[in-house]
Amino acid sequence: MRTAALFLDAERLSALVGTEVVAKRLRHKPGLSTVAALHTPDGVHGWAQVASRAHDPRIVRAVRRAGRAGQRIRVIEHDGLTLAFGPVASDPELAAGFAELGDEQRAGSVLLRYNPHRRAVLRGTLDGAPVSIRVHGERGDAKAAQRRARGLLADGVPTIVPLQRTRSTSTWAWEGESDLAHPSADGEWAARRAGEALARLHTVGGDAREPRSTRAALLRQAEDLAVLDEHLGRRARRLVEEADLTETDLVPAHGDFSADQVAIGPGGVWLLDFDRYRLAPRLKDLGGFHAVELLSGRTPLTGPLLEGYGVDPGDALRPWVFAGLAARLMEPLRDADPRWRDRISDRLDQMEQWRR
Repeated sequence: MRTAALFLDAERLSALVGTEVVAKRLRHKPGLSTVAALHTPDGVHGWAQVASRAHDPRIVRAVRRAGRAGQRIRVIEHDGLTLAFGPVASDPELAAGFAELGDEQRAGSVLLRYNPHRRAVLRGTLDGAPVSIRVHGERGDAKAAQRRARGLLADGVPTIVPLQRTRSTSTWAWEGESDLAHPSADGEWAARRAGEALARLHTVGGDAREPRSTRAALLRQAEDLAVLDEHLGRRARRLVEEADLTETDLVPAHGDFSADQVAIGPGGVWLLDFDRYRLAPRLKDLGGFHAVELLSGRTPLTGPLLEGYGVDPGDALRPWVFAGLAARLMEPLRDADPRWRDRISDRLDQMEQWRR
């Protein structure tokens, strides 16, 4: 917990970084390190990683990778830990991709989303038209994203394909005027179209990766939580063990389906971001969608989505809503909420209502 504690203390973190920041998008590896995005009142400032002595070699390699891409990272020792931080373009897993964009394209782009060490999404232009530019952290991810999108579009799934790509970046047309999480027009109409698109996705062949056990993943998460708070970890483990997560009726699934993954335009909708595309139970995408709707606090669009999908699963959906809520259990910690224990406890209460 020591490597995460610094990110939960905004005043101490700001003093070390030298400007007012708060941490977001925490990713914690118990006993090793924690990485986070740093935000100022004006937006994303950069990234930071706090590592134990056992993880110091990773910091050294990160500094070297950033240096090869022409970036500099600050490294300081604090309270027996190593703190490394720098601007987004110096992120050691993304620095090569930012270098591929070049100074002119980076200067003309606006950062939209940033997941440290994994991906950055920018809005830019290509031949005068707006585009979305993704900088990928995982080797081969840009090529795989292009291949998946082309295959799905050929199979009749409404999505978009990259206009161009490099080894570590991909550039996509800017489709749609809004998304289903913030619809500018008839949200129920768009949700029905999204349901139809999801039904089509679930019937295609494609190159979906092999399935992963949802229960096993949630149990690993419970173990990680127990390292931070034994009581909360035990509660999470009990709920996951008791949930009826029967993993049958496997289909090619989006894997992270929610309203903000649906772009809306005058001609219809497009499904986006297939990074987690793999075989999974048919109801997992539908249950995950409803889970995010519940957490958002907005009026759920799950009803019209199911109308478009053409199936009313009834109570069979409940365990997969539970799974969707459980997959997002750690969000209060990832958001560096000082009351993360209380917030996670509240989410466990909510999961309890949906586990059967």
